[in-house]
Amino acid sequence: MAGKSTLYILVRFTRLDSYQHNASKFKKLKPMSSSKTLLGIIAGAAIGAVAGILLAPDKGSETRKKLSSKTGDLADNVKNSFGEFIDQVKNSYSKAEGHMEDLEHKTKAKMSEIKDEFRTSVDNSF
Repeated sequence: MAGKSTLYILVRFTRLDSYQHNASKFKKLKPMSSSKTLLGIIAGAAIGAVAGILLAPDKGSETRKKLSSKTGDLADNVKNSFGEFIDQVKNSYSKAEGHMEDLEHKTKAKMSEIKDEFRTSVDNSF
């Protein structure tokens, strides 16, 4: 009986170790950026629309009209989504630029302070 319980514990430990190893891989995964997510949604919508139209039981002329209409709608959606994406990029750039200017001013002030302290300590040493 001791052999079976030892084997059972060994199997359970191996599974736990394997689970922990795989879980650490998932922790390292980073979420997709919003641009990749947006691109995936747009591509999925386009593929779904085209497949739905092509598989619908309509006459060829009706299918072409629907396909043309859906293509125009998709182009409008892509333009709108791209415009929103550009606006987000501009907004992020403006925020980053503001942070950099603030950091520049703080750095210059700190350097001036250090320079003044150094001059004072040099003057006091003589």
